[in-house]
Amino acid sequence: MAKSVDLITFEDLVTRQMNETLQKGSLASCLMGFLSAVLLYAMLRLNFVTGIEVPILWTLIGGVYSGVVWLLARAGKIRSARTWFVMLGFCTLPTSIYIIAFFMLPSGTATYITGPPGYLYFFLIVLTGFAFDFRLSLVAGLYAALQFSLAAHLAVPYLRSVVHADALLVQDLTQETFYHFKSMMMVMTGFTVGIVSRHVRALIADTLAKQRETMMVSRLFGQFVSSEVKDKILAQAGTLVQGEKRTVAILFCDIRGFTSFSEKVSPEHVVEYLNEYLDAMVRAINSAGGTIDKFIGDAVMAVFGGVMPLQKPCDAALAAALLMRAALNELNERRAKRSLPPIANGIGIHYGEVLQGAIGSAERKDFTVIGDTVNSASRIEGLCKDFNTDLVFSDAVYADASPAVQQRCRQVGTAKVKGREQEISLWTIDA
Repeated sequence: MAKSVDLITFEDLVTRQMNETLQKGSLASCLMGFLSAVLLYAMLRLNFVTGIEVPILWTLIGGVYSGVVWLLARAGKIRSARTWFVMLGFCTLPTSIYIIAFFMLPSGTATYITGPPGYLYFFLIVLTGFAFDFRLSLVAGLYAALQFSLAAHLAVPYLRSVVHADALLVQDLTQETFYHFKSMMMVMTGFTVGIVSRHVRALIADTLAKQRETMMVSRLFGQFVSSEVKDKILAQAGTLVQGEKRTVAILFCDIRGFTSFSEKVSPEHVVEYLNEYLDAMVRAINSAGGTIDKFIGDAVMAVFGGVMPLQKPCDAALAAALLMRAALNELNERRAKRSLPPIANGIGIHYGEVLQGAIGSAERKDFTVIGDTVNSASRIEGLCKDFNTDLVFSDAVYADASPAVQQRCRQVGTAKVKGREQEISLWTIDA
């Protein structure tokens, strides 16, 4: 049944719903047609009524046609041009009784022109609304009106022979204009159903577009942000997907000695090791208001002040770094109880302008940030080993931090970061 929600198109949805509806409706119509034919035939044979051969034949035709539609709908084959044939075919069923009567009965089409078949047209015109096609509903209204007008035109000469004391009744039966007025109502019904179906079509298409946008954002962000952050992301998804410039704090975190460690243990152990470690780091980052941009092997890249505007993104990034430090200490305590070696990492933070948005190919995009700030943050993280500390951040981060946070900072030195001509001051916060 089906395609995933993010791949389903409006036409797929309409086709599926229309086939399901017609499958149930046409089966009921088929059974009703055949049962009515059997019942009428039994009444005819038992002499309860006479002269009902035409209704019997008509109900059989309706039952057979409905059975064919049921088979097509059951196979999901009512789509595109076939939809027009099926829907307009239904609109021909009332006409079939007029055709049979014209050739078989003394009064021709006049016999049933004022009966139920004329009203059945309206129901069948409304039925075309399930296709959500304005043109189909309009054409169905015109088609039904043309058929009924022709039947009425053939019926009027016979109706003029009706004699009754009520002049208004005779006028109502014999004036062809009155029948054409009914045809005009069929046209208006088709037009109205078409307008409503067009409006509903627009609403459904808009809903599907929003679903795709929501799923796209969910796919871009995965499970790496808190529910609060995800709600804010979805609220401004259109802006995020288009891309924009933002001034943010970028945090990179990397495990020390991971490459040599992974060469010595099984892949399963590596995955378990990483999942336990990354889970602790992600919780710390989320709790400080950051969002995970990506995992690069054992490295984590997080953004502060991107999708979630923050008053002091650098304060938030430094708070996340301290929470990550505390979480790692707790993790190492648990590992020590299992006689496992401790994990050491390094954290680097830089602050500056980035381009934020959905970047990638037409088939797949990732929501990310790019720019010199990102590259510099990654290179600053690599300097943790040079300064023998687990946290290093740039003077841009220090300058944006609040005075209370600055008081806790300590300058560790200067370094020339690749891609920059001048050396930058580097800072840390002691444990």
